[in-house]
Amino acid sequence: MKLVVEGYEEEYETRGEWRELVQYFEGDVVLFGLLLWVSCQDNVDEVPGLSSAWILPAWILRVGIPFIDDEVDMDVRRTVEDSSLLTANSSRDGRIQSTNRSTLFRAFASSNVAGTLKIQQSRDTITWYTTVSQALTVGSTEGTVIESIVVLPFVRAQYTNGTTTQTQFEFDTALLVVLRE
Repeated sequence: MKLVVEGYEEEYETRGEWRELVQYFEGDVVLFGLLLWVSCQDNVDEVPGLSSAWILPAWILRVGIPFIDDEVDMDVRRTVEDSSLLTANSSRDGRIQSTNRSTLFRAFASSNVAGTLKIQQSRDTITWYTTVSQALTVGSTEGTVIESIVVLPFVRAQYTNGTTTQTQFEFDTALLVVLRE
């Protein structure tokens, strides 16, 4: 199927959803993580968003995502993570979540001790890549929210505590999921 975007002269060959072990060629357009990615070279077998072989074209930012229409149902899947208090310099990994049909992952943390909140993604649940990292502001009524576009099959949040034991801690995540019609 050809994709023609109003205001742009190029035509793009759409190949549907990105799949592992499929060869893609320069100019092919795939849907991955609810975003359209364009291949920059022939014989691409890499995951969109993890290499320079794929780009998000400028028209995505200008006209939005033409594949998504009003027929697609979205759901936010919230996870209450383990919010038990952390000792000094310790960390907590959130639950590993499968990102099938997901587009965006958010993490929330609040603590009375400074720390670092991260979103990590993995292809195999063994090797984890940090996609977003944010220092946490101290304050029992303040929280920090970070988010990352989903690229790999698995995602989790991680919190690393500061130099003293916590007396207050909240840790939660949310995954935006596309529901099949």
